[in-house]
Amino acid sequence: MKTRGIVNAVIGIWFVIAPLILGFSYDAGATSASIVFGTLQVITSFWELLNQDGIHGKIGFHL
Repeated sequence: MKTRGIVNAVIGIWFVIAPLILGFSYDAGATSASIVFGTLQVITSFWELLNQDGIHGKIGFHL
């Protein structure tokens, strides 16, 4: 689980910096979407890393 959280965080960071690296920062819509979804990806991956107990932990969704 920890490895998956770290990989998800790296993917989220890539989404945030991709417009600058790949050169599509001129397109406001694509850049905004990439930054917003990348930020959400990083937040949820860190949330997953903090919640190592899964659905039985103290935080998170309980099904």
